[in-house]
Amino acid sequence: GGATWTARVRNTSPRKLDQALLSNPIFVFLEECFGAPGAFFNQGWYDNVIAVDPRDSNRVWAGGIDLFRSDDGGKS
Repeated sequence: GGATWTARVRNTSPRKLDQALLSNPIFVFLEECFGAPGAFFNQGWYDNVIAVDPRDSNRVWAGGIDLFRSDDGGKS
């Protein structure tokens, strides 16, 4: 099985649509966390994406350099 991801969403600025921090091995530091400029610690920082199938909320895609699909809501 895969690692479990827990979304942490914080929207405190009208300039930002939304932000999500995921508790997974590839991590992201945002300026709200430490007061420093944002820094991404993975190779695909420029094109990371998470998408949910609008017809099946258990089907989730996560991509950066590679594309991954989960059919159990991100549990694996």
